[in-house]
Amino acid sequence: MSVTDNGNKLMDENDESNVNTICNKTQDKENEMIIQSCSESIDITNVQDTNKHFLHKIKSLEEENDRLLSIIENKNIIKKDSLKCNCNTMPDFANKKILQLTDRVHELMSELQIIKSSASDDYAKNKDFTEIKQLTDKYNLSNKKICKYRNQIMQLKNDLKITQNALSNEIGDPAMMQTVLLGTGKSNYIGRAQKILVLQQRVNELQAKQSDSKRKELHNSTVNTRKMEKACKAINDQTLKDTQLKVSKLSKSEEIWKRRSKALDVEMTALRVQIQKLLSKSEFDNQLIDQLKAELSNNNKQRFKTKDSVAKLEESITLLQSKNEKAVKIIEQQTSDLNDRDLRISHLESKILNINETIQDRNMCSIDFTDPKEIFIKKLNGFENQQLVDLLSIAHNKICEHVLVAIDFKNKYLMEKQKLQKFESKMGCLSSSFKQRSNSISYHLKHELNPNEKLIELQNKLELVEEERAAFKERLDTLIMLNKENVNTFTRSLNNMKQQLIQ
Repeated sequence: MSVTDNGNKLMDENDESNVNTICNKTQDKENEMIIQSCSESIDITNVQDTNKHFLHKIKSLEEENDRLLSIIENKNIIKKDSLKCNCNTMPDFANKKILQLTDRVHELMSELQIIKSSASDDYAKNKDFTEIKQLTDKYNLSNKKICKYRNQIMQLKNDLKITQNALSNEIGDPAMMQTVLLGTGKSNYIGRAQKILVLQQRVNELQAKQSDSKRKELHNSTVNTRKMEKACKAINDQTLKDTQLKVSKLSKSEEIWKRRSKALDVEMTALRVQIQKLLSKSEFDNQLIDQLKAELSNNNKQRFKTKDSVAKLEESITLLQSKNEKAVKIIEQQTSDLNDRDLRISHLESKILNINETIQDRNMCSIDFTDPKEIFIKKLNGFENQQLVDLLSIAHNKICEHVLVAIDFKNKYLMEKQKLQKFESKMGCLSSSFKQRSNSISYHLKHELNPNEKLIELQNKLELVEEERAAFKERLDTLIMLNKENVNTFTRSLNNMKQQLIQ
């Protein structure tokens, strides 16, 4: 396009200069002819000669106009062919065309000189005032047509300048511009529109790959989470069953120990009653012993009195001997009774000691039942049960939290997917609008004044789209990392729970 535009530009400038020179020469010639005809009309009265001369002049002017029209038509045909080719002409074509046009101008100049000489020879013969007006009208019409062609040529030049500016803005580098112009359709240069289409295809492919990989990762993560949930449920069920069995065993042992404690309480009450009876008997025996001791002391006193009164009672010794013998017998009986009572007391004391020992043994048994070790074991069992319940509640809460996090992540993923679809629709609209603009750029360039500004706006829009895509990528990467971290923390917590339950 640039080579053909430069060639057409040079051709237009040469054609315009040639046409302007021809038109100026024809105008000067006609003015001179009119002035000469006016001056000679005063002197010459031969009307027939003037008529012939003007007829010949009209024919020559018509031939010149036909030649000019043929030149302009050839130029328009060449321009149409160049626009259809778009970049298939060679840079030498312009030089050849310039040489052809210069030769054509020289030929036209020689023909003009011949016409001038013939007109000067035949000028004195043909003069007609009536046909001068017709010729002037035709001449004015030809001038109007020439002005129209000039305006068309100027419009085409402006279009060529605008297209050249657009190409320079599109390519940017002047060296690249020269290589593209010299390449004439054979260069491997790729325009921005083609680059944008290639990049859009790459973006769509990458987005499709990314969506597939993310779907696979999400599917794998969901499968892994389900497996972990099933394993956790199985472990929790086993722990619950074990704890329930332990609780049932402990409840049975508690019932057995309660029954034993009740039986021991009953035995203790019976033994207490027996001990009270024995204590009451021992008190009664002690009272009897005290009485006997008092009697012995009295008897001893009486003996001392009798010893003192032996002298006095020598007379009554016989009587007293009998009494003494009786008293000795009584004393012997009482001593035997006392010995028996002592034996009974010793036997009762041994029984009391045995009973006390049995009571102490039973108390020790009861103390062993309520031993602090067993209390500590019970407390430990209760504490372990509470810890298991707490761990189960914590695990349930963590599972719920991770499920909520997974649901939130799914919702975020759906939102981001909707944003991606909107972004893809926007990209499609932009690509379609860009294609329409690239197809209708020639028409818009005719009516727009600042094409550079629109190109800058398109570049800014593309940069914004790329920035949004990069930000969306970063968001997706962060969400994936958070999901992985949540899965890792969930697995760690489950492993810790397993270890605690095993311990």
